Order: sequence, then structure tokens, then C-alpha cells
Amino acid sequence: MDRDKKTLRDRILEEMSVDYESTLEKNFDLAKKYIKITSNGRVDVSVKNKVPGQDKVALYLIGKLYAKEAGKAETELVDNQELAEEIGAPMGSIYPWIKRLKDNNIIVSEKEDKKTVYSIKLNHVEKILNRIDDELDKGV
Repeated sequence: MDRDKKTLRDRILEEMSVDYESTLEKNFDLAKKYIKITSNGRVDVSVKNKVPGQDKVALYLIGKLYAKEAGKAETELVDNQELAEEIGAPMGSIYPWIKRLKDNNIIVSEKEDKKTVYSIKLNHVEKILNRIDDELDKGV
């Protein structure tokens, strides 16, 4: 079937689909260098003292994807309080980091009860991990 005869549905499925499991599997070795999942499902960003704030948030959210996939977390969604507590940053620091990530279309937010929760877009996982890996290798 040539491109002109493909339906929009066919093109979307072929060219735009992303497989959640394969993205996490493909980036597993890189992710495990920077993220650990505890037996109770908590995410530990092992390089949080070596990366800027918005990268701490991004790595934490990537870790939540892995924790959910492992069955250690019910959801990949994270609220401000969890982020602040788990990456060890004051709430006032969390807000601008989240804003930058949202403005750059890296994370999405949604309302859950009365609070806002965040998750990272799957198509950014590999880019973020590679960029952080390059920067840490270069000592940036």
C-alpha cells in the first residue's frame, strides 16, 4: 500500500504509535544508572545532587513510569508534595521546575481530586536520559 492509499488511521498506527513497554525496555540500562526503585515502590534519583532541578523532576517522573511498570506503584502520576518530599527540594523550588517542563511540553498535568498531578510524556524519556547521560559524562 503506497502512502497515498493509506488511511489516516493506518498512517497514525504506523508512524505515530509509541509502545510504552518497548520505550521503557529500550532505555532500561540508561535509566538504571540514575534511577532506583525501592521494594515499596519509592523512586530514588541517585544523581539528584549532580543535576539541575528540572532534571531531578524529569528523572523522578521517569522513575514513576518504571515503578508502575514493575507493579510497585499504582500510577505514574505525581503531585507537588510527593515531588518535593522525594527529591528533597522545597515546594517553592518545585513550581518553576514544573513550569519549565510543562512549557517545553515534556510533562503533562491533570486534576485529580483537588490537586494537580504530573506525568512525563513517553516520547521524552529517551531524549532526557541521553541528554543527562551526556552532560554527566562531560561533567557539565
